[in-house]
Amino acid sequence: MPKKILFLINNIEAIFAGICFCIIVILINQEVVLRYVFHNPGSFTEEFVRYMFIYCIFLSIPYALKENAHIVTDIIPQSWPRNIHLFFNLFSTAVFFIFSLFMIWIGNDYVSNLVRFERPTEAMGVPMWWFAMAVPLGFVITAIRAVQRFVAILRSYNAESQNSVEHQ
Repeated sequence: MPKKILFLINNIEAIFAGICFCIIVILINQEVVLRYVFHNPGSFTEEFVRYMFIYCIFLSIPYALKENAHIVTDIIPQSWPRNIHLFFNLFSTAVFFIFSLFMIWIGNDYVSNLVRFERPTEAMGVPMWWFAMAVPLGFVITAIRAVQRFVAILRSYNAESQNSVEHQ
C-alpha cells in the first residue's frame, strides 16, 4: 500500500478528531465575536459545537487505545512474573473489546430508533442520527484498535521471549 494511505488508515481517528477540534475552536471564537461585538449570537453554533465535541470524544477513545494512553491503575506489582502481566494486559484489552461490541450494539439500537422516529436536532433541524452515529462509529474503530492492541501485546511478549531465550 502507498505510504499516504497507510498513514491515513493508521491515524484516521486522530485526523478526524483534530479536524473536529479545529472546527470547534473556530466556531466558538466566531460565536464570541458575534455575541459580544455585534450583539447578534448565532442560533445553531452552540448545538453544532456540542455535537462536534461528542464526535471528538468518541473518535479519541480508539486513538487513546492505539497509543496506550488510557488511564490505568497498575494493580500488579512490577516484581511479579511477566506471564501475569501478559494475562492482565490481554484480559483488560479483551474486556475493552467486549465493551466496544456492547456499545456498538447499544449505539446501533439508539441510531435506528432515531432514524425510525425521524427526530431532528432542536436548532439546526438536521436528523439527530447524524450525530448519534458517533457512538457506534467510535466503538467500531475502538474494537478494531483493541484487536490490534491484543496482537501487539502478543507480538511484544513473543519478541521478549525470543530475546530472553537467545541471551541465555
